[in-house]
Amino acid sequence: MDGALGHEGGAVSELRRRYDRDGFVVVQQLLDQDTVQLWQRHLDTLDAATNGLVPAQHIPRHPATSSLASELLGTRAELFGATFVVKPPASPWRVSWHQDGEPWQRQWGIEHAVTVWVSLDPTGPHNGGLRMIPGSHRRAAHALEPVDSEFDVFGWASPAHLVDETTAVDVTLEVGDVSAHHPAVMHASGPNASDGPRRALSLRYRGT
Repeated sequence: MDGALGHEGGAVSELRRRYDRDGFVVVQQLLDQDTVQLWQRHLDTLDAATNGLVPAQHIPRHPATSSLASELLGTRAELFGATFVVKPPASPWRVSWHQDGEPWQRQWGIEHAVTVWVSLDPTGPHNGGLRMIPGSHRRAAHALEPVDSEFDVFGWASPAHLVDETTAVDVTLEVGDVSAHHPAVMHASGPNASDGPRRALSLRYRGT
């Protein structure tokens, strides 16, 4: 999927319409190689936890990601969280099916938000890329449950009866592409079975 940005005069763009329909959208080559390399170098200076999560409080900002978030939210967007998510080569770590939104609502009162997921390596089914269930954002955000697995990145998942994997799609991204998703959309990712890293930067924005 691709689409042009441009939220002007209150008009709803094609990109926003697809986001509202599916709960996520892919924008190809949103970020230039210099920006991606800057974030990769910044990541190299940080220490990753065992599960591959790396807080990124002081990352260099880029106007394209905040502009995309504003486009999809229909209002000014404010960054409230940033995390590098790293799956090393041959990593067994996975992310179970879940919605982001319920913890945000419960802990911080954030309901109007979007995640902008920046690909720092080519990603897809071969190396633990994102999977999405289109349209699942129309369901209310539900509380997560603990996952009984030592290789689950977050250790939490949505209740199994809410997940219909038969409609899931793989999100394939090149370096500099982004996937933006709604807080209530069901998403997951598998292990990295490749011989290279799978690095991404997850930027979380709320509407103001």
